[in-house]
Amino acid sequence: RNTAGNPTMSKILAGRDNCLWIGAWTGEILRFSCFTEKLEVVFKSHNSNNESTGNPLFEDANNGLWIASDTSGVFRIDKRDFKITDHISSNSQYLSNPVLTDSDTKIWGSNILHELVSVDTKTKKITNYFAAAGKNNNLSSYKIIYILYDKQILWLGTDKGLMRFNPLTGANKQFIIPSLKKGSLVRSLFTSGDSIWIGTMESEIFIFNKKTEKISSY
Repeated sequence: RNTAGNPTMSKILAGRDNCLWIGAWTGEILRFSCFTEKLEVVFKSHNSNNESTGNPLFEDANNGLWIASDTSGVFRIDKRDFKITDHISSNSQYLSNPVLTDSDTKIWGSNILHELVSVDTKTKKITNYFAAAGKNNNLSSYKIIYILYDKQILWLGTDKGLMRFNPLTGANKQFIIPSLKKGSLVRSLFTSGDSIWIGTMESEIFIFNKKTEKISSY
C-alpha cells in the first residue's frame, strides 16, 4: 500500500522499531512499517527551489532521527511528531554521501566542491579538512566523490582513485588507478575482508588489497 507516490530513493536506514526510513531525492523522508506494510511521507526538507535530498543517517537513544540534506545541512527530527529539534547548517549548505562513524556523533561527507567535511552533532562544529590541510596536502588535490567508513578509517573514492584517511591523525595516502578512464570517477566502495571493491562511473570494477596496497582490475 503506497501512499507516497513514486519518489526516487537515495538511502535506506533499517530502524530500531521494525520500520525502514527512506530518503528521497525530493528531500522527503518516508517510513515503511514492517507491520502494516504502509509507506508514508513523514518529513520533507527543501530549499527555495524545492530541490533537496534527504539521507536518513542514524537514530539516537532519545527518539531522534538524524538526516543529512544536500541543501540545508543536518537535521534532527523527533520520531514521535516529526518536528525538527535540532539543525546544523554547513557553510556550503551541502553534504553529499554522508557516513557516520562509530561514535554516533560525527558525520562525514563532501561539500559542493567535493571537499571532505565533518559535522559533530554534539558540539555542532563543522570542519573542512581540505582547508585545514592546506594546498600542499594530498587532500586538496582530489575531489571526494564517495566515502566508506571501515574500522576507524575513511576510504575515499576520488576522481583519480582511492584514498585512505585516518580521522584521528589526519594521515592520508592516495592510491592511483592507472587504468582509470579519463573523466571517470570512483562512485562506490564496498569492503570485504582484506579487499575493497571499487566501482566507477564508467562501470569499471577494481579490487584494492589492503595488505599489499595493490589495485587490480576485475
